[in-house]
Amino acid sequence: MLTPQEIRAFLNAVTNQKYKTLFMLAIMSGALQGELLGLKWNDLDLINNQVYIQRTFTKGRFFDTKTKYSRRKIDLGPMLILELKKWKLSCPKSNLDLIFPNESRQPMNYSNMVKRHFVKALKKASLAKIRFHDLRH
Repeated sequence: MLTPQEIRAFLNAVTNQKYKTLFMLAIMSGALQGELLGLKWNDLDLINNQVYIQRTFTKGRFFDTKTKYSRRKIDLGPMLILELKKWKLSCPKSNLDLIFPNESRQPMNYSNMVKRHFVKALKKASLAKIRFHDLRH
């Protein structure tokens, strides 16, 4: 688990807006990686400051959530909402309407994201290696 100071250092080490927003959402929402990668813009309620988890993207496919309790609304703070609004303006449009598409406007590959962005940000921030999953705790 990261301390507040480590979270700041980690997020400051991320220069790419998409990944910074993704990591912030992981930290502040507690959502699982598959839930985050499966998010679409219509899952985000900017009026009520919530995100609605209703699917996952894992192993190259979209799935319904595992249980009815996994389908949920998560309240988001104003700082995160601001970052999501900024990202929405820059996000490349895609037929899938994903919040975090890859460069081809398709669902993001989890392994590539971890290797190319998550681990590099941890190193840049001089933090011990943790799993992406640990951001939710």
